[in-house]
Amino acid sequence: MDTKIPQQKSNQDHHAIDINSLLNPSVEESPIPGLPHTNHANASANSSAPLAAPTREPTFSEQVVQSILPDEIRKAGSNSPMSAESTTSNGTDSANQFYQAHHGYQAPEVEAASLDQQDQHQDTTMAEAPPTSHQDESDAHSVAPDDVVLPDDGYYPTSLHVDSEMSDTDSAIGSEIMSSTMSLRSSLYESIQENGRSYHKYKEGQYYLPNDDVEQDRLNLQHHLWTLTLDGRLHLAPTENPQHVLDIGTGTGLWALEYAERNPSSMVIGTDLSAIQPEYVPPNCQFEIDDAEDEWTYTTPFDFIHGRMLFTCFQDPAQVFKRAYAALAPGGYMEIQDVHFALESIDGSADTSAIRAWNQKLREGAAKIGRDWHCTIKYAQFMRDAGFEGVTERKFKWPSNTWPKGKKQKLLGMWSMANNLDGLPSISMAIMTRAHGMTRDEVEVGMVDVRKDIRDKNIHGYVPVYVVYGRKPFAEGTKVT
Repeated sequence: MDTKIPQQKSNQDHHAIDINSLLNPSVEESPIPGLPHTNHANASANSSAPLAAPTREPTFSEQVVQSILPDEIRKAGSNSPMSAESTTSNGTDSANQFYQAHHGYQAPEVEAASLDQQDQHQDTTMAEAPPTSHQDESDAHSVAPDDVVLPDDGYYPTSLHVDSEMSDTDSAIGSEIMSSTMSLRSSLYESIQENGRSYHKYKEGQYYLPNDDVEQDRLNLQHHLWTLTLDGRLHLAPTENPQHVLDIGTGTGLWALEYAERNPSSMVIGTDLSAIQPEYVPPNCQFEIDDAEDEWTYTTPFDFIHGRMLFTCFQDPAQVFKRAYAALAPGGYMEIQDVHFALESIDGSADTSAIRAWNQKLREGAAKIGRDWHCTIKYAQFMRDAGFEGVTERKFKWPSNTWPKGKKQKLLGMWSMANNLDGLPSISMAIMTRAHGMTRDEVEVGMVDVRKDIRDKNIHGYVPVYVVYGRKPFAEGTKVT
């Protein structure tokens, strides 16, 4: 039976399905003002209670960092992904259990002297290293020479250098834009079971990664891998107080939740094919079931559109950029954060790895189903073709494990390794079985050597990471300050 939802006051004629209203049709505002956690099931549903400003609890990333780092690093705090607003960890067992579950990575005792030695090398830049044919371009910040120059985003990336002194310390390391809603069958919340994993029911087969609890945990970890990469920032685009924000492919919704919490004057909408977002959200955040490749029917323009980890999602990503451009207000920004699906290395040590061969097979399988998994390197051109100005491409690196020196680099490597190990079956199973006709057992056997290489510190590999943003030009005659 369909669940009928009362029509809400709106200035849109939008087709997407409002998840929050379906879950709580009588609740206009959430009583929880923006906790960025996945589990909100125990929150109070009393919408009449006053919205007092709460004391912010540590985010998932802060809890993990506090639980796995020794006192010397924890007290320093400078490498925390949220150091600008960090709080003391409550030492929850769940964070320890999470990392112990990730392939035996537990925090041993670390001598302060060994950490100080690592600090002495951390400020070395990639420009000081002798150039090799395997290193990336030294310029990690590129803008087309004839394009508009946007305000400096103020971010400078961390470089990677091999740690020649490997040790056990590696482990230490309701409102104006509310959309109208429509009836939603309960089956849309159901999942398709396949090869031991669950996949989205709505538009079945459109997305090739699972949406089960294991994958949701990985997506949450991945969110904090991004915030660590950007030193706590949620984006690099130099936006100015955007009022209407859209997050496409929101996943578990952590980016949208944290953005709404940090920007209480913004109304944030997160869309996805899977209804896996929290039930209780801040009053300035909502989630909808929607497909970004469908026609966009929003009538209120957005000031900022964000998307992350979308390289597997679209048959025609260039069209998504065009739709985003059309949905932006003049002067609005779009930013996409993504990885280039390839394992590179600083010295050629990844050239013959099992990871390289497996990734190649995955890309071939994706091509069979009409997906270009190397589309990330084309994002900047997609933006220019859509009409954006000042298109800026920033490049970063996620080390494959804890092989590089430096505390932040090792923490990035550890989280990246956990993300890759858990993500390997997620990204492999559907492509290998559907596109290549392999059995589940054959896929499992094929991933054995890949997992070994992900852990191998002799492979000085990294995943190229891109942040690409651009601005929709202001209307002609508008004075730009």
